[in-house]
Amino acid sequence: QSRFNPDLKRDDGFELGSMGGNYTFSEYEAELDSLHLLYPDFVSQKESIGQSVEGRDIWAVKISDNVNQDESENEPQVLYTGVTHAREPLGMMNLIYFIYNLCENYGVDSDVSYLMDNREMWFIPIVNPDGYVYNESIEPNGGGMHRKNRQPACDGNEGIDLNRNYSFNWGGDWGSSGEPCSDVYRGESEFSEPETQAVSDFIMSKDFKNVLHYHAYSNLLIHSYGSGDYPFEPDLTYLREVGAEMTKYNNYEVGTGPETVGYMVNGDAVDWSYGDQGLIAYTPEIGGWTDGFWPATDRIVPLCEENLWPNLYFAQLAGTLLGVSNVEMSQEYVNPGDLFTITFDVENIGLSESPGPVMVTVTPINSIIEFTPVTVELPALNARESIPFPQIIDMTVSSSVGIGCQSGIEIILQSGEEEFSKTIEIAVGTPDLFMTDDAEAGMVNWIGGWGLSDEAAEGEFSFTDSPYGDYESWVVNTMELLEPFDLTETSNPELTFKARWEIEPNWDFVQVLARSGTSDEWQPLVGDYTIFGSGNGVQNAGEPGYDGTQLQWIVETMDISEFAGEPEVYLRFTLLSDGYVERDGFFVDDIKVLALPEAETGLGDVNGDCSVDVADILLIVDMILHPETIEDTELQYADLNHDQVIDVLDIVLLIQFILEG
Repeated sequence: QSRFNPDLKRDDGFELGSMGGNYTFSEYEAELDSLHLLYPDFVSQKESIGQSVEGRDIWAVKISDNVNQDESENEPQVLYTGVTHAREPLGMMNLIYFIYNLCENYGVDSDVSYLMDNREMWFIPIVNPDGYVYNESIEPNGGGMHRKNRQPACDGNEGIDLNRNYSFNWGGDWGSSGEPCSDVYRGESEFSEPETQAVSDFIMSKDFKNVLHYHAYSNLLIHSYGSGDYPFEPDLTYLREVGAEMTKYNNYEVGTGPETVGYMVNGDAVDWSYGDQGLIAYTPEIGGWTDGFWPATDRIVPLCEENLWPNLYFAQLAGTLLGVSNVEMSQEYVNPGDLFTITFDVENIGLSESPGPVMVTVTPINSIIEFTPVTVELPALNARESIPFPQIIDMTVSSSVGIGCQSGIEIILQSGEEEFSKTIEIAVGTPDLFMTDDAEAGMVNWIGGWGLSDEAAEGEFSFTDSPYGDYESWVVNTMELLEPFDLTETSNPELTFKARWEIEPNWDFVQVLARSGTSDEWQPLVGDYTIFGSGNGVQNAGEPGYDGTQLQWIVETMDISEFAGEPEVYLRFTLLSDGYVERDGFFVDDIKVLALPEAETGLGDVNGDCSVDVADILLIVDMILHPETIEDTELQYADLNHDQVIDVLDIVLLIQFILEG
C-alpha cells in the first residue's frame, strides 16, 4: 500500500488571492515570507536564483525538517516549478497549497513527517515573473492571456516562450517558431533568456533526482519526448508506470506531447531536464477544458487538492520507494485443502539506493491460508532495481474452510526507515463462470464492426475496433455479445478482461456497456481504469470510459452486481471518435463474467473473512467507541448475546468463543 494518504486536505493557512482567487506577484512574495515566519524550521527564506528581463527576482524556497542545514548528502532532492507560462497561475497556487499541506501535517501525519525528515524539496513557483505581472496589469481580476516573458521581440506580442528556449532539440520549426510574434517563439538562441538560464543553473547546482514543471491546462501528465519519439527502455516503461501511479486519483492522461496535447514541442524544460540532465521529469497540465488557464475561484482549491497526491508521491520517488510486483500464484484459484505457492519480485521504484539491506517478511493474514511466517534479508537495492524473492513458500488452504472465504498474505519490506506493506488477497473457491471469450475462436460470439488482432495478451488473438490501423473519424463502432448471459444464480458478478489502448484524450472514447433483456437502455460500466468523460467531443460528461494511452496490458475488473438476478444480460464495447485525431484504438482479450460463491459468515465473524479472531474483537471495540457507524449486517454478526446492543458483553463472549476454538 502507498505511504501517503491521498485524502489529506488540511489547508487551514492557505488562503486565496485577490486576482480571481490567485495571488498577485506581490501577494505571492508576501506568502513566501509568511510561510517562513510561520514555519521557520521547515520553510527557508526565499532565495533569488536570478533575475528576469525586467529585473524581478526569481524566487526559490526549500522545504525540509532542518531547512537551514545542507542535508543533500543524505536527503534526496526534488524540484517543483510553476508559471513558466504567465497565464497559468495554478502552477504556482498548487505548489503554495502543497507547502502549506506539508507544514501543517508535520507531526500530525507520520508519512508526511517522514517525507519532511528525509527529503529536500525545492520550489520555484513562478519562473516568469514579468509575464505574470503584465497579466496582472492588463487584467487585475485575473484572465490575462499573455504567455511569454517580456523580452522586447514583437510589437503587440512581446516575449520569448520560455518553454521553447531550453537547449534540448532547440531550433526546429516542427516544435517552435522563429517568428518573434508567435506565441511559441523560441528566441534568437538557446538559453537566450535570463529566466531559463536561472532555472538551468539552479538545477545544475543541485543533485536533483526528479522535477515537475507545472503548466495548465488539459488534465495531462506529459513526459519526454516532445518530438513524439519514445525514450529508450527501461525508461519508457518506468515513466509510464510512475505516471500511472501519480494520476491514479486525478485521472490525468499520461504520455508524450503528441500523445496528449496533440502537437510536437522542442526546446522545452521537460526534455532538457530528462534528455540533457538525466532527471525523471514531467509536465502536469492542471485543470480541465472548462477550467481553462484561469479557473473559477471555487475551482482553485479542488485543483490544488487533486495534485496533492502526485506531489507527495513524486517527493517520495526521489529517495527509496520499496514495492512488490509480478505477483503470481502457482494456480489461478485455490480450494479447501489445496497446496500452492506465490512468487513475487521485490523492487525499489525510487531514484536512490536503499539505505541498507531489505528485510522481507511474509505472513498469512488469517488462519485460512496456512504457512510458517518467513523473514528473508535481501541485499541493498539500487535505484530502480527489481529482484525475485528467492524463497519458495509452500502454502496450504485450510481443509475446513468454506468456499467464498477471504484470506491472503501480507508482505512487509523494510530498509532503514523505509517501509512498505502489501496485502495480496486470496479468495477460496473456483468462481462460477457465466461467460468467457479469449478471441481464439474469432468473432463467432459477437456482432458489430470490431475484428481480430494478432497483438494478444494471451494466445494468438485479441479483439480490437480497428484491426488494420488507426480507427476512423466520426464513427460509433460497437462489438456486441450475440447471446445474453444468465445471472439469476448469483448476487456478486464481475466482468473482467485484459485491455490496452491508444485513444485521443478528452475527445474520443471507448465505453463498456451492459443492459438487461427487459430494457433497451445501455448502462456504461465503471472499472478500475475508467475515467469520467470530459464533455468534449464525443465524451458525455461524467460517463465512465477510456481514453489516452495505456501501452501495457492491464487486467480490468467491473462490478456488474446491479444486473444480478437477471436472466438475460447483454454486453457491448463501443468506440466513439470525432473528426480530429485518430489513434490505434482499443484492444481487449480474455473476457469473463464470473462470481465467487458467497461466504457463509457465522456469528462473531464481524469482518466476514470466515475466521473468528482478534481482528473481529478490534472491530467490536471500534463499534462500541463509534456506535453511530454500526451497520445492520455488522450488528447481525457482532451481537453475540442477541440483545440488540454492541457492548463489552459481546467482547467477553467473543473471547470465550475464540479460546474454546
